[in-house]
Amino acid sequence: MRFERYDTNDMSGRQDTLDTGLLPCFFQSCMRSTLALKQPMKKQLILFCLISNLIIAQKTVTTYYDRQKTKKMEVYQADANGTRNGNYKNYDEDGALRNECNFKSGNRSGICVEYAKFPNYAGKMQIKTSETFANDSKEGLAIYYRYNPDLGGVYEYQKGYYRNNKMEGIWTQITALTDDIATATYEQKEKLQNEIRQNPLNKNSIGVKEPIKVVGGTQISFSDTTTKAYYFPSGKLRAITIWGKDGKIESNKLFYPDGKPIVEGYNYDGTPDADTQRAIDDKKIADEKEAHNIKICKENLNQFAEEASKIMNGKASEVIEKDYQLFRERSDDYNRIAQNKGDDFDKAVIFYKRYCSSCLDRMKGTPELKAANEAQEKLVGMKKGEGLLADSLKTNLNAFNKAFLGEQFVNEHNMNDYRYPKGRIIYDKASTLINSYSESIKSAGDRTQKQTAQRKLNVMLEKLLKISDADLSAMGKKLKKAATIDEIKNVFGVE
Repeated sequence: MRFERYDTNDMSGRQDTLDTGLLPCFFQSCMRSTLALKQPMKKQLILFCLISNLIIAQKTVTTYYDRQKTKKMEVYQADANGTRNGNYKNYDEDGALRNECNFKSGNRSGICVEYAKFPNYAGKMQIKTSETFANDSKEGLAIYYRYNPDLGGVYEYQKGYYRNNKMEGIWTQITALTDDIATATYEQKEKLQNEIRQNPLNKNSIGVKEPIKVVGGTQISFSDTTTKAYYFPSGKLRAITIWGKDGKIESNKLFYPDGKPIVEGYNYDGTPDADTQRAIDDKKIADEKEAHNIKICKENLNQFAEEASKIMNGKASEVIEKDYQLFRERSDDYNRIAQNKGDDFDKAVIFYKRYCSSCLDRMKGTPELKAANEAQEKLVGMKKGEGLLADSLKTNLNAFNKAFLGEQFVNEHNMNDYRYPKGRIIYDKASTLINSYSESIKSAGDRTQKQTAQRKLNVMLEKLLKISDADLSAMGKKLKKAATIDEIKNVFGVE
């Protein structure tokens, strides 16, 4: 006969179904049959009877949420002692399957699955966890699922293996980018949020897949590499990101859903986006401006080198003089030259400063800048040389007057006179020659001629200052007969 019993210890309700009359009759009849058999066959039949008894003893247990037994909670296989042994299913109060597992002698064995109603539930439960058990301990493959609309709904979050009921080895983990943002540092969060805002492909499509190292059930680190791979829900690569030790993104390679690389600043068809196009246009304007500046620099440098050459050759520079006249009231440098009565050398140096110094970086290494710099250095050198020559002339003239003119005194005619220590004739003839050189300096057609006359005068003065008194006395006799400039030069031994 069959009977139903309600488990009073379980207020939710429980029904066990078991055929109680069949088991003892079948087992007793089976055992009586073995008595007439020989020993080998007897053992086999006894074993058969025992196994058959166990199989028939299996029962299906159903539990309920309510006394009316309208809301099924569990359905599982159990042995004669009520121990779970076989398939087990658990339902929620709406009748949806929540858990499914296999039991062996009361212990979970094999794959156990937990189902859930994720936010996208539409009448069909979806897997939340899938774990492998051996003797009620997690042992083997385990897969965990999450829901995130940015990854297209339910996705595989973690996957790896258990050993001795603990996570072990290298697990893979896929995290939605929005989940990354929730746990990121401030700087990382800004970067990730900017990625989502700036690239429409990131919206509703991106997650990060990364290996996680687990030892003894404890996650000790992320992968040994700092590289993370992002994937579309389809499984295709979305991005490869390299993170630095400081937690900042060092490089980021992005891909379209079809695998085509994304070039930052450019659309799918290769055309520049708005920001890039604006940058291209700005660069074009800047390049055109720079080309114009280079052109002006070349012209200024070439013109300076040409005008400086004229000045160094003793000729006037109309270009530099014109610039000086136009801007001397507005330029402090030109104004200073005007006050100090500067010459063409000074004006040329200021011209270089005004029109060429700004080109030093822009024209670095160009022949135009090299030529202009060489001309400027020569100008400065010549100016310095002229200054030294002028100083030397001034010194030698003072020394000549002191040595040959002597001190001033009042003579017997009550007039100012000089003592002429080297003799009057020597002084007068030398003065004649000095005046001749001075006239040549004043009338020189260019700077070269002027400097030549200055050098000749300086040589004559230095020579006179070195002649001994005895030689000067002998020279005085010859100078009395010298009437022309050439004759005087010949006596002094100068050009």
